[in-house]
Amino acid sequence: MRVRVNSTDGENRAFRSWKSSDDPSPGNFSMGVDPRLPPQIVIWGQSGREWRSGHWNGQIFTGVPNMIRSYLFGFRLWSIQADGSRYFTYTPLNSSNLLMFRILWNGTEEQFLWDGTSNAWTVLQEQPAKECDFYNKCGDFAICNELDSPKCSCMEGFSPKSPDQWNRGNWSAGCARKTQLQCQDNSSRMDGFLKLDGVKLPDFADSVSATIRDEREVKCLENCSCNAFAFDIGIGCMLWTDNLIDVQHFDKGGLTLQIRLANSELRMISFRYIPLQFKNSMIFSKKTRNFHCLIILLRTKSYLLNYPDQMVFLEMLASRRADITVFNFSSIEAATNFFSEENKLGLGGFGPVYKGKLFGGQEIAVKRLSRKSSQGLDEFKNEVMLIAKLQHRNLARLHGFCVQEEDKMLVYKYMPNKSLDSFIFNPAMRAKLDWKKRFEIIEGIARGLLYLHRDSRLRIIHRDLKASNILLDKDMNPKISDFGMARIFGTNENEASTNRVVGTYGYMSPEYAMEGLFLVKSDVYSFGVLLLEIVSGKKNLGFCTPEHPNLIVNAWHHLKEGKGMELIDPCIRDTCSTDKPRNESLNGVTVSSVDGR
Repeated sequence: MRVRVNSTDGENRAFRSWKSSDDPSPGNFSMGVDPRLPPQIVIWGQSGREWRSGHWNGQIFTGVPNMIRSYLFGFRLWSIQADGSRYFTYTPLNSSNLLMFRILWNGTEEQFLWDGTSNAWTVLQEQPAKECDFYNKCGDFAICNELDSPKCSCMEGFSPKSPDQWNRGNWSAGCARKTQLQCQDNSSRMDGFLKLDGVKLPDFADSVSATIRDEREVKCLENCSCNAFAFDIGIGCMLWTDNLIDVQHFDKGGLTLQIRLANSELRMISFRYIPLQFKNSMIFSKKTRNFHCLIILLRTKSYLLNYPDQMVFLEMLASRRADITVFNFSSIEAATNFFSEENKLGLGGFGPVYKGKLFGGQEIAVKRLSRKSSQGLDEFKNEVMLIAKLQHRNLARLHGFCVQEEDKMLVYKYMPNKSLDSFIFNPAMRAKLDWKKRFEIIEGIARGLLYLHRDSRLRIIHRDLKASNILLDKDMNPKISDFGMARIFGTNENEASTNRVVGTYGYMSPEYAMEGLFLVKSDVYSFGVLLLEIVSGKKNLGFCTPEHPNLIVNAWHHLKEGKGMELIDPCIRDTCSTDKPRNESLNGVTVSSVDGR
């Protein structure tokens, strides 16, 4: 059977109930399709809607959380016909199955499967199945949750319209805003958004855009009537300019709704800790055309038990007020095209790295912590807090980070030339770096290290300096990155020790690798190894002969024998000079150069 979907014709009430269980004359309930995009299956009664399926996203109806596309559900919305119509059909995954849908006299929709053994119809599902399934059970701007007691609660930033009736269990009046929006206010008190996960999205979306990279916050903020927005990959961006109606929270499944609130409400929520609410994640507010973030400390008890370290991390950031952006997960998904393989730049010890593009065209690189990574939450926190306080032209710039449950991501400025190792160890690319450019890269790394060791507010030992952690911008300027292993030293400290040796063998100084002793000179040792690799185009541990087990031993023997030029990468020897160098002073450190090279 084909159920017609045509917005010009309006609602298609294809099924009509009986008047009673034994009277087949037309009854009080009907079932069919509301064709407004995105379409939904709806049950209507005498007073209006009784139940709705949630929006069709091309695979499932999003308001039916147990609807798994690979199990029993064979709905399909066929493409537009010549008259502008589309059609819903249902084809069983097993073609031998007989299925039936019907609307009962009391307004319940049932799906049946024919049992050939017993020669009877077996009920597979029925809707509405629970109290929260009934249409707008809790009223406008409220949420129904079967696991809560009472089941109805106002959304954050809203309060009951009729408190007396609400307390008696009559929730039909719904909720209203505590603080009106500051839409037209051009001061810093701009509206923002509260993220609500795992919900049945409100009814009557006003507009739908299929563009994946839409900046949904901006579109909603630009519309003074916009109350919320949401995004689903199968639907696109949805905005709501009327009341938020028929919102239900699911234990599993559902989508994410971003609810618009006044800035003052966001501030109150962000510094309040409510352990028994299910709302979570981040608040985003707009201030002088820049998006700033306030961290909400809202988690369920079980969430706190499962992720205590993450909670401590968020509290730490809130207390330190780090000057760094907190991205929401959906914006990172959209920027990276949902972490697609074509956007994947590579795989490091931290995890995969993806290229992305934010609204406005800014390109970013997203490092996503792998669950299999040897680096954990401590390294992640260390990098966020350290690099946010460091600013130097030869250090990678961290835009921000994202934390959502077990997902942890670092968001950097995108470097089009990737990392140094992709050039010096690649036979097809190393010739692009002549000696002059390699010297400039060496000098840039040295300047960055000097800043970390001596000139920054914090005295920092990197502990993992290597070719893959040197990024190159569009002009091939080097940027030291990956501060997950870094340690802060006091101004009077010269050395420290650790029971946990971290870093990359081949770049570690002997005293650190064998005894766990690290100091500023440990980074200098790693820099020396890196310098040899840049000059020779060979990996320290990848170079091995019976006489010379690594590049360092090979270099030492060449220098003793007066054959230093043989160390140089053959593809750049013609660009090198053998003239005697002159000494110069670089911030008090003596260096050598030959004609500026």
